[in-house]
Amino acid sequence: MEEFSLLKPTTDFIFKRIFGNEEGKVALISLLNAILNGDPIVKDVKFLNTEVPKDEMYSKASRLDVEVATDNGTIVNVEIQCVDTGDLDDMAITYESQLIGQYTRQGTNYKEPKVISIWIIKDPIKRGPMAERNCPIENASVYLEENIWCKQSKRLSNKFRIIFVQLSKFRNKELNEKLYEPLSKIMIDWARFFIDRPENIISSDRGMKEAQYIWTKVSGDKAVKAQIKAIEKYEMDKKSEITNARNEGKEEGLIEGEKKGKKEGLIEEKKQIALNMKNQGLDDTFIAKCLNIGVDELKRLLE
Repeated sequence: MEEFSLLKPTTDFIFKRIFGNEEGKVALISLLNAILNGDPIVKDVKFLNTEVPKDEMYSKASRLDVEVATDNGTIVNVEIQCVDTGDLDDMAITYESQLIGQYTRQGTNYKEPKVISIWIIKDPIKRGPMAERNCPIENASVYLEENIWCKQSKRLSNKFRIIFVQLSKFRNKELNEKLYEPLSKIMIDWARFFIDRPENIISSDRGMKEAQYIWTKVSGDKAVKAQIKAIEKYEMDKKSEITNARNEGKEEGLIEGEKKGKKEGLIEEKKQIALNMKNQGLDDTFIAKCLNIGVDELKRLLE
């Protein structure tokens, strides 16, 4: 079983293999119900195309991890994100907006369908508004804000909804007791599925058992392991390129900074010499000739 732990369910590829197809439907429904906590209750899902078309030639296209339509018509997008990119909030809003635009055009009115984006985030969020929050599950919606005439906030629409699941918050032992109170046992088990060893979880939930079975089967697939290694190599190469580019940028910056500093130092030195000669009563033409500059440049220097 040790080798299975190398195939982490937080990897995009493995996550999609477990939850992104008909084989993992029961597992996905269980996960969604644990996160949504009855709002709404999901009884069935239909898998949709994860390619989000571009609205215009120059707009940004997106590829979703898992996208489904629930039995009540709600569109749900589930994304697994390992690292804090620094723009998760803006990224989530962009994805959500694209989905709303896509499915509103296909619908009959602006009220339907409702769209929910779920972002399961592995590493701690260190930047942005969520960095200061403690709850492991955060709901973001569009609200009418409190103002001087109305002293209360009110949800503008339930069409737009983003849920952030911060797996790192489930590791915080000091906050666990208080934070876990409103969460169901199956939600805690799902969090452990992603951050702990999936095979160590003992659960009677059918969806959890299904996820464990698929994860075990995928982990024993040599072709999958080869593909994972290729993905990991690509990601390592990409990170290496970024690091090298940053280091080169720093070196270039230091060289440019040194050049700029030397140039500014020479200008300041010329200025001091010119001021000293000017104070001795020498004329501008003579001073400019001594400094090997034009008279106009001398005047700008003295200004």
